[in-house]
Amino acid sequence: MSEETVIFSMFAILVAGGVVVIVSGMRHHGKVLEMAHRERLAMIERGLAPPPELSSSAYGPLAQRRAARSTRMLSGGIMTVGLGLGVAMVLGFASREP
Repeated sequence: MSEETVIFSMFAILVAGGVVVIVSGMRHHGKVLEMAHRERLAMIERGLAPPPELSSSAYGPLAQRRAARSTRMLSGGIMTVGLGLGVAMVLGFASREP
């Protein structure tokens, strides 16, 4: 195989792996929210009042952890994009071709 084919295959595998990780993470998050909803419904069906920290819209502590994590992930994503653009610029100047 040629070098271009190997490089293309590696990138294709990385992209496919990233898509699989994202989809599985979304499914896991959906299942966690579904379990929290089922727990709340079971409490209501048994005649118990759900605790106030399990609000119907935010699911209490789960939403607080997610909000803190999302700001960290946003910062990490911005830094990763900046690093990628910097490396691309250095490679562009080093090769003397656009």
